[in-house]
Amino acid sequence: MVTVPSFSSAEAFGYLTAVLAAFGRVEPPEQLEALADELGHLPLALAQAAAYLGSTGLSCADYLRMLCDDGRRLANLVPDPGGLPDEQSLPLPYAWDLALERADALAPVGTARMLLELAAPLASDGIPAAVLIAAVRYLDRQRTDRPAADAEPDERADETLALLHRWSLLDYDPTDQDRSVRVHPVVQRAVREGVPASRAAELADVAASLLFVASRASADEANSMTFFLVPPRDRAPHLRSRALDFPPDVLRSNVEALTRNAPAMMLGAGEPELRYGWSTGQELHDLVLRVGDTLADDGRPQAALDYFVALLPTTADRLGARHESVTKLRGRIARLRAESGDLTAAITEYRRMIGDQLALLAPEYELYPSQRTRLIEEVAELRYRLAYWLEQTGDLRGVARVYRDLLADDGYIAAVDGRTGPPDSLCAAMPPSGRERRETRPGQWSCTASSSASSSARAGRRTPAPSTPVSASATGWASRATHEGP
Repeated sequence: MVTVPSFSSAEAFGYLTAVLAAFGRVEPPEQLEALADELGHLPLALAQAAAYLGSTGLSCADYLRMLCDDGRRLANLVPDPGGLPDEQSLPLPYAWDLALERADALAPVGTARMLLELAAPLASDGIPAAVLIAAVRYLDRQRTDRPAADAEPDERADETLALLHRWSLLDYDPTDQDRSVRVHPVVQRAVREGVPASRAAELADVAASLLFVASRASADEANSMTFFLVPPRDRAPHLRSRALDFPPDVLRSNVEALTRNAPAMMLGAGEPELRYGWSTGQELHDLVLRVGDTLADDGRPQAALDYFVALLPTTADRLGARHESVTKLRGRIARLRAESGDLTAAITEYRRMIGDQLALLAPEYELYPSQRTRLIEEVAELRYRLAYWLEQTGDLRGVARVYRDLLADDGYIAAVDGRTGPPDSLCAAMPPSGRERRETRPGQWSCTASSSASSSARAGRRTPAPSTPVSASATGWASRATHEGP
């Protein structure tokens, strides 16, 4: 076995030009450069692509379009065995599959293929060692012939990766813990195409879980459920005191690769008839949110803000403007704006979020009591953060108004839980314009929201949620505000 290194850009361009000239073909230089880049300057891929162009008469531009079409298999874009150049015996995908089969037969037997399949949906320019060690642990749990108890996962990962490196299926550098493995994108594509669609989805899900576990030191842990919680002042100001497992850019490139290969899993999938529900449809994967959180953890709040702002409109369009994933994005955007000094924009966004949440209390949504309680508790969290930033601007009257609203929130929760009479605080909690309290039946009361608030929230019903504990009293909130930061 002889390892042939990738061509440089100039070498790849010269090779394609020379081979096509032998067929009497001249292609635009920019198209040849684009083709060389798409194939990653890999000599075997360039040779078979040039032979395919020469034998079919297809233009370079048309071939590039076919190559970039995920619906076309790589095996259909290279010559048949009889038309292979340079005495090659197998088309591109089959050559790699044969190499993988032989590597998989060597010790540790049966690990090479599964490890490469898990690496296929991840970033071609670098996968962290921590992800691959986690992958070996996962594969060990799936095996019937489990390794000896004294065999370390990192040692088995090192053995398997070194084996794949010897067979030229990936590049392995154990000294680079952040990007220890690089897999050529054409090899990744061939591996993905060799896996059935049902199993490909499972592999992408496992790869995402492994990446999430390996990057667990992210501050996203503090944002997973209550993304606008406020830590005490005597602690780290923004729950960002832990070092990241690997650089945010490495995490981002791997998440972007997963998003390209499994968009529904990573970006969620809304249900048209319930597009504006609380938790309808599949939501954003936690890794997508973690990318922005790690950028902020790394001292790059503007990069994190830009990331979330760019993600917001596409997520709202895909899942619906009232989806919980959209609310999480808006909460992060408001927080980052405040932390970057744009308090006016942050305060405006917090008020909009509060109004949007309260509009869902309108009778037509028929929320369960546990849902109403949870919603008001979330609103109370938003009010608390709003009060903090209003205090930073010196707007003490605004702070006082927020605390009055917090008292109303607490009273509303008490009424919903049956600890007090009719929930008069329902109307107090809702926007003042157009609200009207009425008794729908003996002992049961409702409050109608303004037409604008109702229309802005119209389009679905929140799904049932488990009951949640009653929030602290507004007096408690006021006491906390003097001791805690944002």
